[in-house]
Amino acid sequence: MTRVIPLIILLSLFAGGCKPSAKQPVTVDSAKRERPSSLAKVEACSLVSKDEVATIQGAQITDTKTSETPQGDFAASQCYYASSAPNMSVTLGVIQEGPTAPPRQTVKEFWHDTFDKYSEEKSEGAREKHKAATPGAEGHKSEEDEEGSKVHPLKIEGVGEAAFWTTSAVGGILYVLERDRMLRVSFGGPDKLEMKLEKSKKMAKKAIAALPK
Repeated sequence: MTRVIPLIILLSLFAGGCKPSAKQPVTVDSAKRERPSSLAKVEACSLVSKDEVATIQGAQITDTKTSETPQGDFAASQCYYASSAPNMSVTLGVIQEGPTAPPRQTVKEFWHDTFDKYSEEKSEGAREKHKAATPGAEGHKSEEDEEGSKVHPLKIEGVGEAAFWTTSAVGGILYVLERDRMLRVSFGGPDKLEMKLEKSKKMAKKAIAALPK
């Protein structure tokens, strides 16, 4: 596919739905498109228990709340893990195939359209820019800093089929591709970004282990 989907669409999937713009041309013959598989629908809160999240976060998790947003080709299920400690909540999201049949775009195609330009040959440059924009691992500039330069997603090894870490002024989000599903993990709290990334990787691995085959 030649269509490139801006990263901002990915970042807003769990906030405002995940349907690619209706104005975008369909570049694949939908008559020839087949679903990647008969994937079972996954509820995000079923993947990682409150106790497991509490252990990773180091805080009491008091409740979970599931929200689901079917949009076009995709469906987003998000689990919010509430904590008794201020700002220590955790979110886990799953983007999976939606009700459209046949889909105009699979989750894996969406992933490649979004992240391929940041992987491999650009990963080292992205890593250096990421470090430069994260002085002393304290805080982080927004995706576009004062000079208008971009802070690219950072490729992460050893989690799922592929993974990228994105950062903003308020924290970080780990995106993971696994078996035609995409996970989104975010930790609140005062931890530095490096610790939030390590927690997010642990969370993602537990969620992957619980995904139906």
